Amino acid sequence: MKTILVPVDFSETSINAVRYAAQLAVQINGKVMMLHAYQYPVIHPMDKGMELTDEGVKEINLKELARIKKIIETEIPWVKLEYLVINGILSGVINVFAENFRTDLIVMGLSGAGKVKEVLIGSNTLDVASNTRIPVIIVPDKCKFGVVEKIALATDFRDVVENIPDTQVKRFLAASGARLHIVNVDYHHEYATVDTPFQSSLLEAMFQSWSPEYHFVEDYNVQEGLSRYIEENNINILIAVPHKHNLLHKLFMPSHTRQLVFHSKVPVMVVHE
Repeated sequence: MKTILVPVDFSETSINAVRYAAQLAVQINGKVMMLHAYQYPVIHPMDKGMELTDEGVKEINLKELARIKKIIETEIPWVKLEYLVINGILSGVINVFAENFRTDLIVMGLSGAGKVKEVLIGSNTLDVASNTRIPVIIVPDKCKFGVVEKIALATDFRDVVENIPDTQVKRFLAASGARLHIVNVDYHHEYATVDTPFQSSLLEAMFQSWSPEYHFVEDYNVQEGLSRYIEENNINILIAVPHKHNLLHKLFMPSHTRQLVFHSKVPVMVVHE
């Protein structure tokens, strides 16, 4: 059974991510593990005039997770849902969890503080996506789940063998049963090189057994071209592989991220090479 880990900070954004993950888990025959990471404050918190111990804080968090679990199970009664509270910094806690329990996916919302300023860099979401080898699905605020039938993999045809983690992409395709679209955005071949035809053939061989659809979008702005393609073709998830010195690196700069993620209804799966 596949395990989807969902960090929860009790914000509406994170609860929406749980809801999305729960429906995705049903589709891929998996289970959801809600994880709340907390740090006991230097100044001891109070509850009803009494000082709370570390165990007291943990108990309050467990009760809140139990409440969320009940809500989600009422909405999606066939989901397998568990929860856990761990003391520590989120990124470190996730790594510890992944080392001890098989984790196939991480699903996260856009993070409370990051959403307010529409700045993803520095938020918990990007921190986790940047520092884990586990695929992370970033769910836009208020995004509603739709059965995953079409997945788009954005590529610039640069060093595809080294840069595209095809094993992880294929694993998700197999679990979801979705069709793969491979999308390249360019403008009058501005980003093409003499190596592009060869790299394109390597990518075709890489996913040959999956019979993907190939689409070439003419647009000077990579993000706008991808967004238009996603909308016109009813894509359910966009796969982005961030690595240095390529076009997709632009996806994780603040201004471009605002356009593609904050203002998109489509989740973005970050998969590292």
